[in-house]
This record gives sequence, C-alpha cells and structure tokens, in this order.
Amino acid sequence: YFSTDTAAALRALEVGAAALYCAKNVDGIYEEDPNKVPGLRPYDQISYDEFIQKGLQAMDQTAVALCRDYALPIFVFKLEGGGSITTALTGKTAGSWIHG
Repeated sequence: YFSTDTAAALRALEVGAAALYCAKNVDGIYEEDPNKVPGLRPYDQISYDEFIQKGLQAMDQTAVALCRDYALPIFVFKLEGGGSITTALTGKTAGSWIHG
C-alpha cells in the first residue's frame, strides 16, 4: 500500500517543503503506461481525488492521499540524464502536477 513515494511525502511534510518533486521513468501522469500504449498524452495537472479515483499508477495512492490531506502539491517528471532535477525545479521540463 505504500512505497518510497510515501516516504518521500512524509519527509517533504516533515521539512515543510512547498512541493514534492517525484522523478520517475515517465514524463508525467498518464491514463495507462505510456511505455506499453503509444500515443498517450500526459496530464498537465490533475487533482488528488481524480488521481485516486481513476486508480492511476504513476505514484502510490497512499502518498497522493497523504499529500492531499496536507495540501502538498506533487510534480511528477522524468529522471533522465544529468540536470533533469534542476530543469524540473526551474519549471523547464515536462511533467504533471497533482494538487487540490
């Protein structure tokens, strides 16, 4: 029911982070696995509740529910090569926001 996503969410809340940035193997949140279903487009943004209701798999549900309960926005982006975290933090990379 939880994974390292939940641990990251807990830590982000403990340190008072403004957002949780989650580096994944895909460049955002999709209805299905974009590695298996070509041509899908990621969400630009989605609410916590919609993410949970649709049963999306980009993050574990426990982490998303925890962030929802504390209004901590989540940004899901692709971790690839050097500098991907920096570009995500400066808003210069593709990804999906999960928020209220």
